[in-house]
Amino acid sequence: MPKKFDQDAKDRVVRLVEDRILAENLSMQAACQAVAPKLGVVAHGSPVDASRAS
Repeated sequence: MPKKFDQDAKDRVVRLVEDRILAENLSMQAACQAVAPKLGVVAHGSPVDASRAS
């Protein structure tokens, strides 16, 4: 079951991704992939997510 995140948590994630995009000139996808593991989030379609489906 997906976790529910409050609006403050969502806003923090957006800021982290935006900061990563600006600081390291990454694409949105690359920034999300870099930030997600640090937050304990598994992005759908990521290699980790695909291995969990087995």
